[in-house]
Amino acid sequence: MALGNTYNNNDKKNYSPSVQSYKMSNAESKVDATALSLSFWNKMLKVSIAPRKAPDPTNPNIVSFDWDNSGSVYLTHTKARILFNEILEFEKNPETLNNAGVNSGAEGLLSISNGVEFGANGPCIVLRKINSDNGSCEATYVYEFKRGYYSSVRNYDAEKANFESSFYDNIELEQIKTVLEQYYIASTNAVAATVMDFSKYDNSRIQTKLDLIAGKLGVETKYNNSNNSNKSSNSFFSRQQDSSSGYNSGQTSNYTNSTLDDIANSI
Repeated sequence: MALGNTYNNNDKKNYSPSVQSYKMSNAESKVDATALSLSFWNKMLKVSIAPRKAPDPTNPNIVSFDWDNSGSVYLTHTKARILFNEILEFEKNPETLNNAGVNSGAEGLLSISNGVEFGANGPCIVLRKINSDNGSCEATYVYEFKRGYYSSVRNYDAEKANFESSFYDNIELEQIKTVLEQYYIASTNAVAATVMDFSKYDNSRIQTKLDLIAGKLGVETKYNNSNNSNKSSNSFFSRQQDSSSGYNSGQTSNYTNSTLDDIANSI
């Protein structure tokens, strides 16, 4: 069940691709064995938490999660930035700030928690369904970050076959922060706008070559159409001068004289 607004991704008229980001799971959590998924869809960040499925008696070692019964919220880039800032505030004083987060739609609440309210030994991501009338909590999904699991290898001694481990207990939370930050930064489209702006001149040069080829073949395009008025190519000074009289013959050049504005307008 989705918390807040739900969307039909099977609607062909409103199709938007879904792009998977990070996915993490903690089947050994004493709070709740769940998996956390982050993905992008319809210009939003979707955060989902799914409970673990009951083990298959024939394959008890296989761990799977019930995504059909997961809880989900959709964050806009603004809500993502608010959650990112709240996580930073939480990290300053996690002992006293039990939870901090952001609402999603009328019913969703996504928070970072120190885990005290659930009896956990460390931070958790909490997704709640809130009654929009009285503010009561109707459903709760908890993902407890793994601790004592991810580590690096240092000072490995090949002869003695020993090494030192440095544990990264906050690595999953750091990954979530990365997704939140990269999402709201990418949503500015600043990089895309810059790339498009610089590429328009290359596109114009390509178009000019195609127009020349089309002209040689007698193919008429909107760019080489004689009826197409072009402020620069129809300029008085762009006309060819009659070599015998010294006066302008009124004929225009076969080559197009374009200003930067003309190039921008033709793209």
